[in-house]
Amino acid sequence: MQPIRFYAIAPTVFDAAGQVDAAAVADNVARIAARGVTGVLLTGSYGEFQVLRPEERIAVTEAVVRTNPEAVVMSGAAALNGDDAIELGRRLFEVGAHQVMVSAPFAAELTEADLLAHFARVGDALRHDLIVYSNPVFGVDLSPSVLQQVTETAPYTGIKQGTKSLAAMVETVARVQQAGHAQVLAAADLACAAAVGAGVGGVTSTNVWVFPEAFLALADPAVAPSVKAEFLGALQPYATVVRALGQPRVVKAAMVLRGYSGSANVRAPYVALDETETKHLASVLAEVDELLAGIAA
Repeated sequence: MQPIRFYAIAPTVFDAAGQVDAAAVADNVARIAARGVTGVLLTGSYGEFQVLRPEERIAVTEAVVRTNPEAVVMSGAAALNGDDAIELGRRLFEVGAHQVMVSAPFAAELTEADLLAHFARVGDALRHDLIVYSNPVFGVDLSPSVLQQVTETAPYTGIKQGTKSLAAMVETVARVQQAGHAQVLAAADLACAAAVGAGVGGVTSTNVWVFPEAFLALADPAVAPSVKAEFLGALQPYATVVRALGQPRVVKAAMVLRGYSGSANVRAPYVALDETETKHLASVLAEVDELLAGIAA
């Protein structure tokens, strides 16, 4: 498939009983597509994959694919070990995922040889359209060298690069994307302007659901840096709330305030925003909307 520049990271919606509401996720994907975002990442970290059963992850992908035929669907198969990632990845492809995202195994003191063997095994089993998720929160910040070696094999067509190091991001782009091995996607949307400046091929975004035009502009290499600086300044009150209260609960509450389908419910260990926090978030959204309108004018 041809690479695309932008993926909305979809929160997994839960109903009042705490069950996955796959239909609501699919409805939300249709709504964001109407704003020009056709790429979607399902059951990733902010999709709360850690507390989803495999059948729930598959159900979300199946519902989105069935009801959104124009969507480009990347589905997360990050797992504790390679066997689980392979089994889940196979099933996600079977129900229509266009790409499957896999991570390093969740294990202590992995060597480079361990990591390369893991990704080789997963790649040999799944064979095509795999995205490497490099997320230091999982215990290992995959080096540009490892990412280069992994993406030199045909099944790996992209990297979701979540490193906190801009230098590592730049080196990854040089070793992987500029060498023609795979597309590099910036994982952090609030910091994506710098990554776009470094030449990444695309962006994944949690907050595009809340402020579509702003985050599309930040991810657009054609938008002037001075304009991006204005957008970032306007978004600062929201970024402060995100840092204080954490994701995915902030974006879920914001989506409910914006009228998306489903509830703001989360699964433990997360706790949903309380009434006071939700009222504060609503006031911040209104403040940021006003600031962004000033830029558009």
